[in-house]
Amino acid sequence: MERIKSLLKRLGIENLVDNELMKEFKINKFKKNSLVIASGDSPEKVMVILQGEVKVHVYTDEGGVFYGILKEGEFFGLIPTILNRPVQPDFITTKDSEILIFPLKKIMTTRKDIMNLIWDKIAIKTAEESANIISKTLSRATSSNELFFMKYIEKNNGTLVYSNTSELSENLNIHLRTLQRIIKKLSERGIIEKSGRTIKIKNHDLFKKQKQSFLD
Repeated sequence: MERIKSLLKRLGIENLVDNELMKEFKINKFKKNSLVIASGDSPEKVMVILQGEVKVHVYTDEGGVFYGILKEGEFFGLIPTILNRPVQPDFITTKDSEILIFPLKKIMTTRKDIMNLIWDKIAIKTAEESANIISKTLSRATSSNELFFMKYIEKNNGTLVYSNTSELSENLNIHLRTLQRIIKKLSERGIIEKSGRTIKIKNHDLFKKQKQSFLD
């Protein structure tokens, strides 16, 4: 109970939670490799890790599966739409963990003014932290694909000749739409040029700088 009170104090809502509402806050114990939230579950869940660690499996509409880590004290849930792209994350413990699940249904039935204050505090905190970990995870994944593609061009002496983009996508094991975005980005920056079924390095200095940006 003291850990819950300490958390509520940190959020600045300890005075808004009376004894009756406090009883609804439960600390849930999860074994290692337990599925805490699955893709497709209701997004209206707010959780905070009191002890342990949670791995975020992010699935995109492009077929990617990427990973991020949440540690003690971090919030998750309320998968936000501010990312401007569809994502379907699973949250899975990497070790035995204790996780506080906020009693949202009970909070929603309390006094409206109190409900709004509590909701604003935890919703903003949760949305920010969920968006942060998912955005970072997707960013790392995209960077990894782009660096791999650039190394592949180098391996082929700076020139790629291919039958079609779908085949190249399969050969590189990069989803087609992801590969198309990478080619478009590098072309628009004058780093590579695409002509017909050929891709080659256009500016070697820019190519090296772009590649080094992923390695720094």
